[in-house]
Amino acid sequence: LRWIIIFSVIEYMLAVPTVMTQMSCVAEEKFYRYSLFTLVSGLYRYSLLFIGITVYGTPVAVVGLVVSRRIIDLFVSQWMMGSLPAAAFRPQFNFTEIRKIVSRSFILSVSQLFQSTVVSIGSILVNRYFGLSGLGIYRAAFDLSSKIWLLSNGIGLVMFPRFVRMLSEKLQRDRLFPKILWLLNACWSGYSLLAVVGMLTASRAFHIIGLSQSQTISLFILLLLGVSWNAHANLSYEFLQAAGRFKQAAGLSAISLSVMVLSFYLLLGQIGILAIGWAWIISQAIYALIADALTITISNVPGQLNMLVYKL
Repeated sequence: LRWIIIFSVIEYMLAVPTVMTQMSCVAEEKFYRYSLFTLVSGLYRYSLLFIGITVYGTPVAVVGLVVSRRIIDLFVSQWMMGSLPAAAFRPQFNFTEIRKIVSRSFILSVSQLFQSTVVSIGSILVNRYFGLSGLGIYRAAFDLSSKIWLLSNGIGLVMFPRFVRMLSEKLQRDRLFPKILWLLNACWSGYSLLAVVGMLTASRAFHIIGLSQSQTISLFILLLLGVSWNAHANLSYEFLQAAGRFKQAAGLSAISLSVMVLSFYLLLGQIGILAIGWAWIISQAIYALIADALTITISNVPGQLNMLVYKL
């Protein structure tokens, strides 16, 4: 365990230049290079993992081999994503800037804490009241429904630097703001349509893969809609961060978590394990509604009523 901890610390330090290069690549919107590096890095990461398991078979050796990929990353990341400017490695002790960075990072960390808790709280609540059997049903349904985040995470990765760039220039802002309402409505429609398609095919698809329990299918249908609306709200969440509204983003995440827990307890005695599915739907509908309303307000365009009617 000591060696694994030591390797973890070494990996963290070795990863800093690579992570900086990745962030620089995303900021410059060079997504092809970023994706290519992620693919290649993943290939030799898993190769080292399986070599360690096959040849050595001890946890320390496996972890050591996986950590060693960070040395390869140092060179491969520079080759595939481009070098960082020399100034990136020169410390600058601007205390005003450091204080601003730490303050914003803290708020974003709190927001991330709430967001990650939203994802995990369902497992905790279901396990608490329905045991391991209920947890298995929930995890099967949730793990499948949450695959939609593969799409929303990719969109968020692309949209955040684009929003930052557009919001920093008046001409670009004037082009973006009139399109915001259309963009949000189109996003809502797209994710809701995906949810409907998933609902209609759930029963047949689940029987094919051997998950024929009616509770699992019912829970999947509910969770898919809630997760889809969470994926939609990610667009406004990225916009708020790009606009520097970090406190509002953190507040949104806190509301999402609070409504989810409250909804679960209000429905628990009436519908059992399905309460967590409805809790996802209720909390993410409110989360998406408030997030989109804030985005429209910041964009200073009329359309709050239009947006509400469209969602309904």
